[in-house]
Amino acid sequence: MVDFVQNSQTKTAVRELASPISSVTAFNPIEVSGALNSDTVEALIGAIFIDSKSSMSDVKNCISKIFAPELCEMEKRYHL
Repeated sequence: MVDFVQNSQTKTAVRELASPISSVTAFNPIEVSGALNSDTVEALIGAIFIDSKSSMSDVKNCISKIFAPELCEMEKRYHL
């Protein structure tokens, strides 16, 4: 008979930033929101919907809270 020994391996991936962020205050969410593409936002909404097992209405409320400043800025800029 053969005994099986379980080995666990943890793999990580670390990336060095080309130009590190000097401070959190230097992080401008409005500028960054312009860099987010639709695929990323769609993936975020899908992940929240699937992982939370909540209704789409609850997910919409959650996303609205997360992106409140960006949504406000868009409403002002585009007169929505």
